Amino acid sequence: KPKATRGRKKAVPSASNLSDAAEDEFDILDDDDDGDFGEKKKAKAKPRKAAGAGKGKARQMTFDDIEIPAKEPIFDPNQIAELAKQYPDSYWSELAAVKSEPSDDADSSTETTRIDFIDEEHPLELISTNMTDQMALTGMALSPDGTMLATFGSSGSVRVWDTDTFECLTTLRDASEANIDEFFVGQFTPNSEYIIVGGKLKDRKRWSEADEDNHILPCPLKVFNVLTGQVVARLEGHSEEILCVKSVVYKGENYFVTTSQDGYIRRWHMDSSWIVLLGTDEVEDGVTCMAFTVSFVPNTGNRFFVASTDDHVTLMDLERCKIVQRFDPIYSSYCDCGKFIELVEEPEFQARKPVKLDDDGDAEPMVAEPAEATSSALPTPTGPYAYFVTRGVELLDAEDNTVSSRPNTCTLHRLVYPTD
Repeated sequence: KPKATRGRKKAVPSASNLSDAAEDEFDILDDDDDGDFGEKKKAKAKPRKAAGAGKGKARQMTFDDIEIPAKEPIFDPNQIAELAKQYPDSYWSELAAVKSEPSDDADSSTETTRIDFIDEEHPLELISTNMTDQMALTGMALSPDGTMLATFGSSGSVRVWDTDTFECLTTLRDASEANIDEFFVGQFTPNSEYIIVGGKLKDRKRWSEADEDNHILPCPLKVFNVLTGQVVARLEGHSEEILCVKSVVYKGENYFVTTSQDGYIRRWHMDSSWIVLLGTDEVEDGVTCMAFTVSFVPNTGNRFFVASTDDHVTLMDLERCKIVQRFDPIYSSYCDCGKFIELVEEPEFQARKPVKLDDDGDAEPMVAEPAEATSSALPTPTGPYAYFVTRGVELLDAEDNTVSSRPNTCTLHRLVYPTD
């Protein structure tokens, strides 16, 4: 579990911001929404002074006298459909079918496809290979064309492997870094010329008693040239560990999106080469303690993404850097991973009881209960939808806080898009 001594202190909203249908459908909110979905307190209107002081009683202004300009909705189904048509998703198709180079022997030509089933008829087989590092491996990333696999580790190096031969092609390390690098996550750029990596940067000469480790410095993103091994860019902005990085193209512009243990999600606007920073912004939040992962909503032209934040997930708008909707807590401790998936078969529905909140807005430990034996088909959606899977951790609340009374689980969700 991440250290509780770091990360932004959690602020509890003054009112519940969650609707009964939050897990099925997200609302259309205006530009001024700050993520707190409780009823906003109305400002008191000042009385209008009468003509001539002390001559008669002033007329009290009412809210009918105030003209509120119409706001453009965040989610316009027609605009999003046009955006998705203009910038279609490549995620589901880029690795779906990769044909090998043709050879003289027709029988030796093979075709590999995406794995849809893992069962007795389609078993996984171990390949005899030696993909190792000097210290713990903490993450990996596949190149867009599937030919290279990068592994990240606490040794402060990135190793790039050939996915055909599983040989190490190169090892990337920032030779100019005076402090201690640990890389957790990374992402190839679309042409695989560069790889951006992030993680933890520790002070080589300073110790932290709270963390029982070297003191953590502000953690930059580093962009390596895969061929030369040189660091060609450093992106400064996060104060603590970087936990996720995604590269995305939105309306023809290049962006990185990152999450961090400092509680912030940042958008980095890059030039056409992916190595020159044009600008960076934080998603307006003010509540999140820790932000873990992001996954972009299918068929929205990369406009929206869902982030795993604290014990729940949050729907966010990339263009405006704002929260669209914060959903009900899913786990009693934290939700550290979430990803949109494409299902091969429609699932059966089994309701999961929501996490209870105490008076301070924190999740309460829940006593384990036997799962319901009955299951049925999912309710009919009211519009287009996508499936999303999360992974979570429950509170240690039994046997002197050494085990959880409720097992850690993965949960399948369905996000239903608005239709009007």
